[in-house]
Amino acid sequence: MKNEKACSGEGTAQTMPKAGAAQAAAKTGSGRTGHVPDCPCLHKNTPRSTELQADMQKRLNRAIGDLIGLSRPTDIRPRMTGMRRLVEDTLRLIGQDAAGRGVSVRLDAPDELPEVAIDPDRMRQVILNLCLNGLEAMPEGGELSLSLQPEGDALRLEIRDTGMGIAPEALPHIFDPYFTTKGQGTGLGLATVHKIVEAHGGSISVTSEPGQGAVFRLLLPLGEK
Repeated sequence: MKNEKACSGEGTAQTMPKAGAAQAAAKTGSGRTGHVPDCPCLHKNTPRSTELQADMQKRLNRAIGDLIGLSRPTDIRPRMTGMRRLVEDTLRLIGQDAAGRGVSVRLDAPDELPEVAIDPDRMRQVILNLCLNGLEAMPEGGELSLSLQPEGDALRLEIRDTGMGIAPEALPHIFDPYFTTKGQGTGLGLATVHKIVEAHGGSISVTSEPGQGAVFRLLLPLGEK
């Protein structure tokens, strides 16, 4: 039988003898036995609890979005779009989060790039998901670098982090639905990314070594889809 920690953190909870329980109930006016004394962890309006609630809500919203994105048909509405502008706009969304984690963000891209036929909203979802994954892989800070370059009849986007890397045995499954290397992940984010990229006629791959970070490479066809 496993021990249960008391909320006060003073060891294991013990059952109070009947007489003692009655006396305690009489003193407190409560008819419940084993009444837990006031504990800081029960206060819901502390700054720490507010921070935890906000973090849980953010994780829940992301999980719901991933589930919806994976389950519904991929409706792509492509239009000719400048990828550099799209990437820059997406990086603004993660600026505060990156700074809070001690992560520097860098974009390497020429001023003039051919446009690609993409659904801007869906491709923003792809870039945002990959960038957030990179940030989460660097809890002690690091660098998130993105690059855009033409490659034959395609445009290549690379997203590189200096985080903990991915184990070799996990790499073949990294885009599989429900597969995750995170303790609190859903395993749906990268599967949704893969689905959206393929719906654009593109491809995505990843290379990584433990302790050496990871590099995600997207190839998007040039010209009209």
